[in-house]
Amino acid sequence: MIFFLLILLIFILYKSKLHIKNFNLNYTDIDQTKSINAIFVIIVFLAHASTYINLNDIWYNQYYIFFRNYLAQLIVTTFLFISGFGIMESIKSKKEKYINSIPRKRILNTFINFAIAIVLFIISNQIIGDYHNLKDIFIAFTGWISIGNSNWYIFDILMLYTFTWISFRIFENNNLKGIFATLILSIIFIVFLKYFKLAYWYNTVLCYVAGMFFSYYKKHFDKFVCENNKTYLFTLIIFSIAFVYIHKFLAEPYLFYYEIMSILFVLIILLVCMKFEFKNKILLYLGNNVFWIYILQRIPMRILTHLNLDKFNPYLFVIASFVSTIILAELIKLLIKLFTKIFSIILKKIKPTK
Repeated sequence: MIFFLLILLIFILYKSKLHIKNFNLNYTDIDQTKSINAIFVIIVFLAHASTYINLNDIWYNQYYIFFRNYLAQLIVTTFLFISGFGIMESIKSKKEKYINSIPRKRILNTFINFAIAIVLFIISNQIIGDYHNLKDIFIAFTGWISIGNSNWYIFDILMLYTFTWISFRIFENNNLKGIFATLILSIIFIVFLKYFKLAYWYNTVLCYVAGMFFSYYKKHFDKFVCENNKTYLFTLIIFSIAFVYIHKFLAEPYLFYYEIMSILFVLIILLVCMKFEFKNKILLYLGNNVFWIYILQRIPMRILTHLNLDKFNPYLFVIASFVSTIILAELIKLLIKLFTKIFSIILKKIKPTK
């Protein structure tokens, strides 16, 4: 698996622009944040794929195991942070119009796409003989349980979108109060999940709200950090030392240490991106397909494991899983586009004339 990380590193560096004396002030532009999420969705893919193959038979895989275990849940933090940042940027620019669109654009769209993925998992489960009762299948559509799919992130993000909508409907004319209301609801949500789910369900949730706060205070952050390279380096070192120190508090009693560490991790990534500008079209393509790559990847993995490809050749298993995920994602997007077009035509035909 370490070889795939090296390939990823090459893709990260390919066509990237290094800002030595100055700063990449576009580090939160949409193409840059999509590229960041693309990097981490590949890391998530490798982490998931590694659970299907034996990593203990080759000595150099131990380096990958250390890397995977050290990052643990941190590999999803950019998704949460950038989602919170993006939604806050939209609220700042579009105000009430965007707030009112959250149920449809964010919550409903995400749920529909997730529901499509669940249907595909039901079909693939039938193929490999992994059967579930109707109750479990029904609950799986909420994200509360899994039928082989990744579910916790979708459940969390749908709730966080809902909290955001509620908060800004109440405080639509005060962004800071809206963010704090989202924070309070998120903390209540974390406490609730703590009684029912394992730590990975809730120990990075506050990254979403941190992204909202970052959007609100970004100008002040940039003004301080980008004053000169000494200030930038000082900030990077302080954040890194704090991250490494807090990293040892991973046990359950130190839940909010993990939340703080997760936020520090994303801030370190953003600081690095102030010096690195991504210009890689492959990363951008993957960034545009992060949702589908994340949600569909286990379907090829499970089918190929059923065919024993993981035992025949682990490297081929990883490559085939990734290629199959991309193909499946493109097919699903094509079908959604086709059905949307057909549905639009039907609506136009049945629309009553005045």
